[in-house]
Amino acid sequence: MQIRRIQSADAMAVKRLRMQALTLEPLAFAMDVTQAANWSDDQWAQLASRNSAGIQTIVIAHVADELVGMVGCHRDASPKMAHVGMVWGMYVAPAQRNHGIARQLLQAVIDHGRAHHLQMLKLSVTTTQTSALHGYLRAGFVQYAHEPALLCVDGAPIDAFHLYFRYDTKESV
Repeated sequence: MQIRRIQSADAMAVKRLRMQALTLEPLAFAMDVTQAANWSDDQWAQLASRNSAGIQTIVIAHVADELVGMVGCHRDASPKMAHVGMVWGMYVAPAQRNHGIARQLLQAVIDHGRAHHLQMLKLSVTTTQTSALHGYLRAGFVQYAHEPALLCVDGAPIDAFHLYFRYDTKESV
């Protein structure tokens, strides 16, 4: 298995994996599969390109030649919020789950944030994703809020937990 930052050449593989994630786990993500399907190949290429360097990143996992996992991290453009990274889009293909891939992806994002002198990471996880929640808690994230109806999927409200990771108190996953 290989964990690394996205490269421009990974754009279409990331598109396929993201579409799989949005199709198989519609309650887990704010983006809708229809919204993502409307993205042009140029938009996917831009996503890969702008996340291949600097603080904004997408970390991917390969097993053999297959892309099987991904997670993103970005920070707000506001100088007053530039100390916080937002983790988004964690996904591991079903056949590759329970092999430590999500833990390694998360560790790569934590290490990336540390290297860019972030003070904190934040994320949201829907209450339907209990396995993901437990993984974040094991990694040292702390739950600080429960937000009702953060998402609405097919007319059904989906609650979410908000979590944070402080670099001054945590070393690694």
